[in-house]
Amino acid sequence: MKRANGMGSVYKLSGKRRKPYAVAVTVNGKQTVINTFAKPRQAIEFLDSYLSNPYNVDNSKLTVLELFEKWIPTYNKSQSSKNNYKTAFYVHSKSLHSRIFATLRKQDIQNLIDECNLSYTSKSYIKIVFTTLFKYAEEIELGVKKNYAKDVYIGSKSESNLHKNISDKDLEAINKNSNNYFIDIILVYIYTGARTNELLTLKKENVFLEDNYLKTGSKTKAGKDRIIPIHSKIKAIIKKHYKSNETYLFELTKGKRISYKAFKKNFDKSLNNLDLEEIYIPYDTRHTFATLAKLHGMDDLCRKLIMGHAISDLTDNTYTHIPIQKLIEEVEKLK
Repeated sequence: MKRANGMGSVYKLSGKRRKPYAVAVTVNGKQTVINTFAKPRQAIEFLDSYLSNPYNVDNSKLTVLELFEKWIPTYNKSQSSKNNYKTAFYVHSKSLHSRIFATLRKQDIQNLIDECNLSYTSKSYIKIVFTTLFKYAEEIELGVKKNYAKDVYIGSKSESNLHKNISDKDLEAINKNSNNYFIDIILVYIYTGARTNELLTLKKENVFLEDNYLKTGSKTKAGKDRIIPIHSKIKAIIKKHYKSNETYLFELTKGKRISYKAFKKNFDKSLNNLDLEEIYIPYDTRHTFATLAKLHGMDDLCRKLIMGHAISDLTDNTYTHIPIQKLIEEVEKLK
């Protein structure tokens, strides 16, 4: 199918092929096949489209993985977001890594989202990654016609998934990495059910190692000055930090508490380094404690007292002075 010079060509390749019709254009003085099709009409339409909007042929062969690794070094905003994007891509988008990016369509990304069984937050990071990759593909003249990720549906952010449990597999990975300073702190959150600020402001004077409990609390009347038993899984961690720090149980600078901003930054960084299945926020540790407590049959009243939940039942209110030893026994039910 001859065309004028410089207008490319469509021709049939030899042999039996699923896509025998080749589209060729001149690249650096040489005729280069840039795509193949099953029918001649498809090839002609593709060539016309290419000629109306020529793109970088070398980039057009980039796989999804190659494009991501070309783009990610250019992202220079939040390191926390960058880590989340890496998790969304390297952990949750593996099935698309080998695809030629220019061939991706909305349904490919929609299928990835629908089949991943992740939280709203994790799905949103996947969508952000692919939406951004399509924008980047346009910048480097990869030849994409539209941003197919933009209209992918990830569901709605309902109350039920604002907070989530840390999965068994991810919890196992966290437990195996307790030599990391902030993983230590995360484990203490998981096995105490404490609110974020409660541990960050916990002074050593309120840590009773020999008696196996902490005294802390905030936010509500039920939460103040309450007893939190020390689970055997975190006893060594608490002992280690108690001995090494000056005023607070956890410190980065002698005598000074860790700010929430510093904790959140290191929380994200530490968990991202573990390549977990999910992306978590600090409150998920408290949610995980509550779920583990119910799963392993912890006494409901003891759970409420440990977590600082208000007790609405009149009978329960009568028996809020439960012995510390009872709370310790109940918390040990958590595995």
